Amino acid sequence: MSHPSQHQEELSNRPDPARLLNELDSLAQGQPQWNHLRDLFLEEADLDEYINWLDTDEDIDLTRKQISRLKAAIAGYREYLKEYLDQTGARIGRFEAKLKQSVDDLANPDLTPEEVDKIAHTRKRVAQAMQIAKKPRGAKGKSLREVAGKTADTPKSEKLEDKAEAYYAEFVERMNLTAEQKEKLIQVVAGYDEAVATAKELDSNVQVPSKEQVIARILALGKQKLEKIATIMGKPGLTIEPDKSFMEMKNAMNARRHYDNQSEAYFDNDYEWSGRPGKVSVSILDMIQNTSVVPGQRPGEQRNDEQLRTCEKYFRDNGMRLASDRQNAAGMQKSLRAYEQAKRKGEANPEKHILDFYGQPQETVTMFNQEHNTTISKIVYGGFYPGYRGVFFTWRSPDSLNGGLRGRGAMQVM
Repeated sequence: MSHPSQHQEELSNRPDPARLLNELDSLAQGQPQWNHLRDLFLEEADLDEYINWLDTDEDIDLTRKQISRLKAAIAGYREYLKEYLDQTGARIGRFEAKLKQSVDDLANPDLTPEEVDKIAHTRKRVAQAMQIAKKPRGAKGKSLREVAGKTADTPKSEKLEDKAEAYYAEFVERMNLTAEQKEKLIQVVAGYDEAVATAKELDSNVQVPSKEQVIARILALGKQKLEKIATIMGKPGLTIEPDKSFMEMKNAMNARRHYDNQSEAYFDNDYEWSGRPGKVSVSILDMIQNTSVVPGQRPGEQRNDEQLRTCEKYFRDNGMRLASDRQNAAGMQKSLRAYEQAKRKGEANPEKHILDFYGQPQETVTMFNQEHNTTISKIVYGGFYPGYRGVFFTWRSPDSLNGGLRGRGAMQVM
């Protein structure tokens, strides 16, 4: 039998259910509630213990319906908690690696005073983050370092794809780019799993290349092309297009919608859209919401077909291509998945993830590549119109002067 004082201590570690339910009811669902629960429960075992207590203690002053509501909120938090701890553990691992590396760097006798100051500043910033990670929190006084840090302490897998990703990160780190540009290239490979998930929505039977195969092809592009991607693209991301025609991809998008009450895609059928390519393709596509005007393009002052040819030439001259209708379809579906995931996490503006979300913040659309056409009869483009609540693929006259046409860069990897 437990000692009475120990029993009282265990009870004091459990948040009062009635008060906790009131606190959660006062917060918006999703991220605000999860942030609150994160200060109370940091491990799934703690959640299991609390749920078991709710199920077995007859003295809890809540109705069955109230207990069900509380358990539902905790269940949503449990799903979020695993991803949060995985990401936080990886971040803690990177922080500790940076601290270790900075010690080695400071031992270099050839450092300039400016380099010493830069390393010292980095150490201070990382040390402050680690102090936050070590701060006790929750009902049991555990820290993020104790709980999430387990991810950082776990021996690294020797899987081929992990080795390939580590080599790719080292390769990028050695490039003559800013920290922001390097992070762009790192995020391309980090988005592999989401690119695969999107491709499977467009074709459930798609045979995707492995991560190490994709990394090998990206590395084969060479430093010059990767530097162009990092400097020209606002947000390069990986897309995988299945061996399906554009019309088949559009139909698959209609079958798997992610926006609230999303309509079927508006589709003009009086244009010869891309046919079936005969293979699965992998591309790096600029996934920024609204792309910029390229040099030489004059929206609203220049004929639409001249704008198209200007954009095609700009990206071609920089080792890329103006994105095709199929590449844009894969990117649009990936962006809609990102919207749904962001909304589920409680982000304030999940629409920011949707490509060419027309009118918010800009009224832009993406023109599709027509280098295969010697003459331009239609300027085909796509975007997402919130008033219609759906994706649209349509065209404008080549001799009109439209101000919202933009080019989206892409580079096919395989």
